[in-house]
Amino acid sequence: MDYKELLSVGCLITKDLKVFPINCNVPPETASEAEEMLGVHIYDLDNEWFASMSAEDLKAFFKFVEKHTYEILAGPFSMWKTQIWGSWEEYNNCYMNLEVA
Repeated sequence: MDYKELLSVGCLITKDLKVFPINCNVPPETASEAEEMLGVHIYDLDNEWFASMSAEDLKAFFKFVEKHTYEILAGPFSMWKTQIWGSWEEYNNCYMNLEVA
C-alpha cells in the first residue's frame, strides 16, 4: 500500500513520507490551507501532532515509515524516533515498549 491512514489525527501518510489531511474535498480559502494540501514532510510535524495520535496509530506510523524509507540513517532516525516516542508517552501518560513498534 502506498499510504496509511492515521484516523486518530485525521491524516494519511504517503510512501513519500508526506502527511495530508484525510478530508481534502473542501477547496482552500487561505494560502496556508493551500500549502497544507501540498503535504507536510514527517520531519516538519510538531510534537503536538504526534502526541494527538492513538497508541495504535503511533506504532503503525513508525512501521510504515521504516518500511518505506530506504536510506534511514540509524543514528539520527533512532534519536528522532526515541524523542517522538518519549514525548508521546509523557503527554499521554502511557508507557509502551519502543522496541515492539
